[in-house]
Amino acid sequence: MGDFFSDSNNGPAIMLIILIVDIVVVLGGFYLLSKFLSARVIKRSAHILRLTTEGHTDAARELATEWDRADRPRSPFARVNLAKVWFVLGEHKRALSVLDATKIPNSRACRPLRRIAAHVRYDALRGLGENERAEWFHRDQAAIDPKAPWLAFSSWETATMGGDIEAAGAALADVRALFAKHPKDEAVLAALAQDAFMGHRYADAADLLERLVRRLDRPGARRLTRFELYLLLGMAQVAVGRDAAADESFRAFVERSSDPADAERRVLGTRAGAYLVAGRLDEATRAYQQLVADGESADAHVGLAMCVLRRGDPARAAHLLDRAEELGYPPENGRLLRAQILGDQGKG
Repeated sequence: MGDFFSDSNNGPAIMLIILIVDIVVVLGGFYLLSKFLSARVIKRSAHILRLTTEGHTDAARELATEWDRADRPRSPFARVNLAKVWFVLGEHKRALSVLDATKIPNSRACRPLRRIAAHVRYDALRGLGENERAEWFHRDQAAIDPKAPWLAFSSWETATMGGDIEAAGAALADVRALFAKHPKDEAVLAALAQDAFMGHRYADAADLLERLVRRLDRPGARRLTRFELYLLLGMAQVAVGRDAAADESFRAFVERSSDPADAERRVLGTRAGAYLVAGRLDEATRAYQQLVADGESADAHVGLAMCVLRRGDPARAAHLLDRAEELGYPPENGRLLRAQILGDQGKG
């Protein structure tokens, strides 16, 4: 090898080798830089979304405004994440403004990013009440990228929220068909898990949420910006008797929260609801009693009312529901429970 590089006749070949090595080094540097910047972007957006989830919207909005200062950020990946942040904060116009000023390369490698941006744009348009414009955009995207999983997910979500049972069923069939082709797609997993929850199929919901959480929170990805998924996963696991797995999910939820005390209380409330769903009345009653003792809340009183009503004490259930309404529980939300109480009291 030393003779090769010392021979002047091999000058052109040596220059070519050096050029190739330089290109590899430069591309490797760009790759490492992009990985570093992506991690920073994900960390920043996750922090802002966590603040929003925990109710610290003013602090989240201040950080988003600082991030969105002047023409920063410049990379398409960062700008799409910034648009997602504005959308979650309810600033739909600002989300669209960021997307309008973002140029995403029309390459195969950037297709996942283009799909995320398109999904955010569709949701932002609907958030602004521009439903007709949103549907036009949906049709355009279906022509441009017909295999994008978010198209079926958004159709199902829109139909479900609108109470269109027929359209929701057709869209859900499309989502299930996509699941066979894209079993790891986050939008598809989220739609199927949500449908399982709505249908009280908690075993299916737990399986789907486990896959979704593994997908979003796999080592090195740092993408789980919606850490309350662990709370939903724990609820589904308790509902089907997977208590040990639920303990792990609830622990992960608390560890990712910036307010562990509040997170622990939310976990207790979620456990209580799951126990009630599973018919584990003793455990549900104890959990709701602890919530009431730690600090009165309307939801805890309603949950406890459900427990004591099932135990055959409609008079105490009525008292608890009355107290819940005094604490701000909307009377219209308790009509069914009130009717059950009156029925058990023989009041028709």
